[in-house]
Amino acid sequence: MAGRPSKYFTHVQPYLDVIKAWCRNGATDLFIAGKLNIGMSTFMEYKKQFPELVEALRTNKEFADLEVENALHKLATGQMVEETRETTNSDVIGAVEKNKKQQPSKVARGKHTTIIRKYIKPDFRAACKWLGSRQPGRWAKDARNSESRGDEQLTALYEAMTPAEREKLLREMEAEGDE
Repeated sequence: MAGRPSKYFTHVQPYLDVIKAWCRNGATDLFIAGKLNIGMSTFMEYKKQFPELVEALRTNKEFADLEVENALHKLATGQMVEETRETTNSDVIGAVEKNKKQQPSKVARGKHTTIIRKYIKPDFRAACKWLGSRQPGRWAKDARNSESRGDEQLTALYEAMTPAEREKLLREMEAEGDE
C-alpha cells in the first residue's frame, strides 16, 4: 500500500519560476511554503528530495542578496546618479511668456530632455551597518559612545581612501554644495 501522493508535483514543481521570482524579491522559506499551501516541514523534506527546488532557491536568493548588498554598498559609499527631465513645448512657452523675455514664436517646438547628474552623499547608518556586518569585531555597535565612535569611523573611512579618492570626494562635495 503506497502512501499519499506527494504535493510536490502539484503544489511546487509547476511554480518553480514563481518561486524563483519570490526569492529574487527576498522571500523566506516560510513565506514560500505558506504561499504554496504546504507545511514548513514538508517544504524542508522537498528541499532534501528535489535538487531542482534547492537550486531555484539558492541561486535566486543569492541574486537577491547580491542586489541588496550592492545597493547598501552604494548607499554607504555615495554615488553619482543621473536624472532625466523632460519638458514640453507648452512648459517652455509658459515660462517665456511669464518672463516676457522672448516671443513664444521663437521658442523651439517639441519635447526637450535635460540630463542632470548629481552626487548622493554616503549615508552614515548604511556605512555602519555595512562595516558592522563585514567586520563585527572592529565595528561593533557601542551604544554608550556611538556619536564619538561615529566620528572615529568616518575618520577611519577617510583615512582608508587613497589621495585620488579623497580629491574626487572633495570635488563631488563641492559640486553638490554649488547646486
